[in-house]
Amino acid sequence: MLLAAWLVSITFSLFLSPYNLAYISIGRARYYETISHIMFFVCMLVYLKRYQPPLRWVFCLLLFSNAFVVVQAIMVWHFSPEVDIHTSSAWFSRFPFVGHARHAGYNMMVAVVAVVAVVAVVAVVAGVFLLLSEARVKGLVAIALGLFLVTSCLFWLGGRGSMLSLVLTFAGVAFIVRTKLVLNTRLTLIMLTVVILAIAAAHFSAAFRWNGILNSIERSVAAENVNRLSSGRLSIWLYSLEAIRNEWLFGLGSQGYLFIPEKLRRTSMPHNVIVQFLVEWGVAVTVLFLSALSRAFRGCARQFYLSMLRYCLLQ
Repeated sequence: MLLAAWLVSITFSLFLSPYNLAYISIGRARYYETISHIMFFVCMLVYLKRYQPPLRWVFCLLLFSNAFVVVQAIMVWHFSPEVDIHTSSAWFSRFPFVGHARHAGYNMMVAVVAVVAVVAVVAVVAGVFLLLSEARVKGLVAIALGLFLVTSCLFWLGGRGSMLSLVLTFAGVAFIVRTKLVLNTRLTLIMLTVVILAIAAAHFSAAFRWNGILNSIERSVAAENVNRLSSGRLSIWLYSLEAIRNEWLFGLGSQGYLFIPEKLRRTSMPHNVIVQFLVEWGVAVTVLFLSALSRAFRGCARQFYLSMLRYCLLQ
């Protein structure tokens, strides 16, 4: 029901746009893209409810799809014939398979969470995970390799937002399962070792001023105010919200941010999903989106908690 209301609301936003974005190709393209996102989540929800695949399969799919992206990026770095392949702009704006480096960082963050989730769920249900069978040990080696790849890429990309999101996610998961989640000590040490090695690999392979964990720390320490700490995004959010003062209900329409006059910075987005929803779709769609997101989060937290007790995860 929430998704249907979301679809109706974005249609209203498009046709009520003060910039007539319903008649501009970039506005319509963004509208169709949003509809495809909604349909994807509907199809995924129906599939998960109907077939109920073991959660570890879903988590492993997230992990290894992103690990494949990292392997592809390594191949591009070493073997691409492009002359400017080792430039900062090439890797910040055109990261292989993803595009923007910060988008890649959040993808890797999701992959790392998937690693921890699959190991935590299976370990709690299985008990001593490492001693179950030879197949389990081989599976753990594959997961450790995937964890190394996505974690090293996450820290190599140097996105403070993705790193902070990762820490907050772990804190949230620990809070949800604080009385039940007791991992095998040996398994925990292996995971920590892999993460430390990944961070070291990211540090020694950092090539630009925007990547690597130490560069991220230096940028944070050098910031003289909150706006600089946020890389100027605070000012972007403020003038974005000011631009929709008279269009707060349905926003400016699809890709409306691009048409805001006299922007302080020439960016294609406000670098904040909530602000972007407010600018493009207004309060109506943003409230629907947050409602759907909170409902999904509560459902995932509940399923994650219950899945630790289901033996079918090991089948």
